Amino acid sequence: MELSNTINLKLTEMPLLLKVVFGASLFVGTFQFIGLFNSQFLPSIDGIQITSPIFVIALALGHITLGIGLWLKQKWAMFFLILLPTFQFGIFYLASTPTHGSNWAFHLAFSCVWVAFFWYYCLSSSCRAYFGFTKNA
Repeated sequence: MELSNTINLKLTEMPLLLKVVFGASLFVGTFQFIGLFNSQFLPSIDGIQITSPIFVIALALGHITLGIGLWLKQKWAMFFLILLPTFQFGIFYLASTPTHGSNWAFHLAFSCVWVAFFWYYCLSSSCRAYFGFTKNA
């Protein structure tokens, strides 16, 4: 009974958008680990799959680490959340060579929009209070 109360308390304290990111990060990271054994779950962009186990593990660990950091209210998780697509884009860029006509520019632009949105969200909302930042910090 004590564990379920703790889980409920943590989930009620977490802002809604962080709940979504928390669940999605754990879900995606888990499926990326499964991709090591079943190629249907390998991460891909525009049909280009990452097949290198090192890069797949890096992506999976990145997502799971973010989820755990959000759950534990770690301040570094807020900054990792802001930079997550940059991390992902970097892994995809290292793992494959962009081809002519691909949507790499679109994905890079999306990454920039994500960074701007979550920078604003994390610094001007209840997200700061969740992570324990004071107004003067």
